[in-house]
Amino acid sequence: INPYQLISGSGQIRFNPDKSTVFKTFIGYNRTTFIQELTSLEDQTTRDFNMKDDNFYLNSTFQKTTESDYKIFAGAAFSFENQHIDDAVISTDSYRNKEWEVHLKTKATKRFTDYLRLNAGMENFFRHNEVGYSYLTADHSDSINHSISALFATAVLNLTPDLHAELSDRLEYTSINRLWNSNPRLALTYNFQGINISGIVGKYTQLPENKYLLIDKNLLQEECMQYVGGLYYEKKEKVYRIETYYKKYNHLTLQEPAVLNSNGYGYSKGVDMFFNDRSLFKGFEYMLAYSFNLSKRKYDEYTELTVPQYAT
Repeated sequence: INPYQLISGSGQIRFNPDKSTVFKTFIGYNRTTFIQELTSLEDQTTRDFNMKDDNFYLNSTFQKTTESDYKIFAGAAFSFENQHIDDAVISTDSYRNKEWEVHLKTKATKRFTDYLRLNAGMENFFRHNEVGYSYLTADHSDSINHSISALFATAVLNLTPDLHAELSDRLEYTSINRLWNSNPRLALTYNFQGINISGIVGKYTQLPENKYLLIDKNLLQEECMQYVGGLYYEKKEKVYRIETYYKKYNHLTLQEPAVLNSNGYGYSKGVDMFFNDRSLFKGFEYMLAYSFNLSKRKYDEYTELTVPQYAT
């Protein structure tokens, strides 16, 4: 009836009171509408699936370099989404989903010597999600409010002219399960006769999706251990790059019969290869790339290790 229609706008303000200070503000909004007539194959009844979706985003940041060479950053962001669907499942029903998030972050960076640079900071996320469904005289709604607080620090070490290390940790506290999680990470880069050899090992966590937390607020944070190794070489307008990785997942949200838990698990492994050449002909450039990925997970409603639909 009405195809997808989108109206959007955005703008940015930048202010430099002096050479060492920058203020920036970005604001954006978009509204999506869509109406489609759907017919039931069972009883041949029709309904007009009518969707309206509003998205709003705002952020402001401040950056300053002090006389003692500290780089200070502070920022705040707000996002809001409001989705409303009439005739979502059957005629005369209504579905709504409202989400907002406030994100605050500050950090300081300082190079102390030629061999050491440190940065440390903190950030907070405050999130709200409210869903509702109504049909005739029945109306059901549910909502969740939660927050994530984090402290993080990174040390960048120039151990030798050819060997660099980055050691970091991120401590996160979630109001959902009221636990502190440590996420240590280590990255090494070594230059061997023009070939950059890199390796990364680290732990990453994230909360389950809101749709699961609305059902069970005691779900654990989902975890991922990542192991990445790569080679990079550039010479005479040619670039060679290869990267291999292995990722292990734990505490994924799993929907078992009549129960939702954090017993899901899985893995992802693969290799990416890339070649870029600008020297074959003057004014001509070409690239070759190949990616292989094998990913399997037991999560959501999967009853065994399965390749997810979104995996390439």
